[in-house]
Amino acid sequence: MAYYSLDPFGLERGDAQAAQISAILAEIHRNRDMRPVPYEPKDFMPNYTKAVKQQQTPRDMLNLAREITLAMGGTVNLPAED
Repeated sequence: MAYYSLDPFGLERGDAQAAQISAILAEIHRNRDMRPVPYEPKDFMPNYTKAVKQQQTPRDMLNLAREITLAMGGTVNLPAED
């Protein structure tokens, strides 16, 4: 166990590596107006102990559709949010 504390290995290390790469890619493509807070690797780390499924609201779905449309170079012609 002492060696593991110095140089972790296994699935957790693989998850950490994938999270680091994901955070870098997300940060490169982040829209700073829509998400002012930078991405961090912890945003992409799986949490195996507490998997809670969030219910998506219609407003969440609309915001996601807007983000995807804008990211793909489209325009949004809907009224602005409140």
